[in-house]
Amino acid sequence: CLHLFSANSWSQVGVLRGRWESFEFSQLIDAIGNLYGGADKVLISVLRNKGESVLSHLLHNHDWQKRIGRDWGGVYYYDEQEILNRVDITAVGGRKPGMPENVATKPVMVTALADAIKEDVLILRDEKTVQECLTYVKLPGGRTGGMSGTHDDCVTALYLIAILLTVRYDRRSRRQEKREEEAEEYEEEDNYASRGWKKGRRG
Repeated sequence: CLHLFSANSWSQVGVLRGRWESFEFSQLIDAIGNLYGGADKVLISVLRNKGESVLSHLLHNHDWQKRIGRDWGGVYYYDEQEILNRVDITAVGGRKPGMPENVATKPVMVTALADAIKEDVLILRDEKTVQECLTYVKLPGGRTGGMSGTHDDCVTALYLIAILLTVRYDRRSRRQEKREEEAEEYEEEDNYASRGWKKGRRG
């Protein structure tokens, strides 16, 4: 599953689901990434556990630059301090591409997604993605995943998006922006109603 999100609006602008070989999937990602502006405007992040081949193709066959830093653009390289707020001294200077999914990072990513949904700042437009969110639950042993008989690929890709949006873009600013927009709309409606009432009284 591949999600496309706007960093400014936190809105889903596209999604792809299917079965592809690693090279085919990397070709799709490369084509879509270039369609939306290329390495200067598009940040690509891949779950490392199952995406090593995809990452290799993007970096070596499609010449996407590595992104170590806070700019949007290129292939995301995992930063433990950014995601977990800690530094592993063995990893300094040796960051690897993609996001690892393990007992430390997965809960952080899932929590980022849950918070974004709860605070109504993540805009989902794909029905399949929403359905998978509704069937994504806590499992025995403290794990999380899709209910028996359901898929969770869309959710897996989505919580990767959520953590990057959270650490790279302050969602509090997004919430404040929404509040200001709503307040401005309410004020305009209130002023319009007041003017109409006064006009009626004078008539």
